[in-house]
Amino acid sequence: MPNVTFYYEMFGIFPKVSYSHAELLSHQLIKMYRENKIFKVYIVYNEFKSMISQNLIEKVLLPLDATCDPRF
Repeated sequence: MPNVTFYYEMFGIFPKVSYSHAELLSHQLIKMYRENKIFKVYIVYNEFKSMISQNLIEKVLLPLDATCDPRF
């Protein structure tokens, strides 16, 4: 992927991932967004339906949409 630039990486967090990891990542994403290093932030995850059926979900986290549901 030649058009990908890595600004921030977190290594070895999955054996003991915690809230502090999410907090570090969110602060870094917000900082990069404010500095115009990135223009959009997406979250992509699998929504579990059953053992044989999952939906791939993609949502935009930044920029915030003023019309979005605040419960997201």
